[in-house]
Amino acid sequence: MKVKLREAGTPTQHEVELGDDLTLYFSYQTCVGFWLSGHGRVVSENVWSNTTAKHLNTWEPDKTRRVKHDEFEKQLEAVLARISLKTEEN
Repeated sequence: MKVKLREAGTPTQHEVELGDDLTLYFSYQTCVGFWLSGHGRVVSENVWSNTTAKHLNTWEPDKTRRVKHDEFEKQLEAVLARISLKTEEN
């Protein structure tokens, strides 16, 4: 699997591509969203700082499309489990 890290606008905003099917969006060291082939983009509501809010606006400017943070965590965990990865909390 090809893994690629790229800065996504600022030194504290990054995207990690895991192959062609999954991209994780990071604000600082926290995953705040993802894109999954066949599923689309999922971005958490903002429960962090103003800077992270700016990062979230890059990936999903429509705040009504962002998911509750608990739901985001569940979806992220399920996606990572499919490729045998786990979040830091586990």
